[in-house]
Amino acid sequence: MFPPKKIILLAALASGALCADEERTIIDEIRAIIYHANGSELILSSDIRPSLEGRDRTLRDIIIQRLMAVDAQSLHITVTAEDAERFLGELQRINGLSREAMLEAFLEHGFNYEEGIAQLQMRQLVDQIIDVRVRTNKKLIIQQEDVENYEIAHPKYVEASYLLQQVCIPQGSLSDAELEAKQFTPAELKAFAWESPIEVKESELADDKKFIRDSKEGTVVWRELVDEGLELTQLVKKTPQTRISAKERYDEISEALGRERFTLVLKDYEDSLLSKASIRFTRPEDKILVLEGEPEEEMSDPDQESA
Repeated sequence: MFPPKKIILLAALASGALCADEERTIIDEIRAIIYHANGSELILSSDIRPSLEGRDRTLRDIIIQRLMAVDAQSLHITVTAEDAERFLGELQRINGLSREAMLEAFLEHGFNYEEGIAQLQMRQLVDQIIDVRVRTNKKLIIQQEDVENYEIAHPKYVEASYLLQQVCIPQGSLSDAELEAKQFTPAELKAFAWESPIEVKESELADDKKFIRDSKEGTVVWRELVDEGLELTQLVKKTPQTRISAKERYDEISEALGRERFTLVLKDYEDSLLSKASIRFTRPEDKILVLEGEPEEEMSDPDQESA
């Protein structure tokens, strides 16, 4: 698919002409061999590195990516180096970067120019096969009933809130005790020059102010002596907690269901690729991690198949 690398394999896999007791430096190591109709592919330790976006990748990620590429080939989906070059140019345009800056980004993630282009090829190839195998899956279609059922299972509410206003009554000739005990008629309260109301959510109420939840609209909920006189706080309006309807949440729920189903369908596709693949691992622990403990006998052996 891409230009072959010149590699030095793990000493244990090298020719028997090398002395077993000779001290060697491991430059690279075969971790897995994927067998397919068009031949085989080696996956090396050096292949297991972050993506161009800087996302860490595991051996399983690399194997699945290679299997997707093989699947794409079976459907005659191809991405050339020229396609990758055009994609690179589009990335430069979108991000407002020069070619030199893009090449620097390659190097920052451990890729030279040729490797970076190969990564872009693979990325485009994987995107295209996911379009065919995953994004067109009927399971991703969201029905109205799905949205309604999701809303029932995951309800959301608009929090209760309280509209409060304040005013400061000058002390005048009254003592503190008289001012604090003074009662006001509804007409007097209405005539005061109240400050602009403020909305307070229920979660913002202090513990000693939670009684406001049970207070009646229009009542003075607390009073406090301050330097300027008596500060009154009145409850203007209460807005109870309300449930947000499925209709109001349609876009949000559709997006959440879409992400959830896409993840499930993608995983099914990945598991299907792994279950059908013929893969040989050089480390037993790698097989366990990649195949999630699948029994040894369930893996097809290319030697047995060719026997």
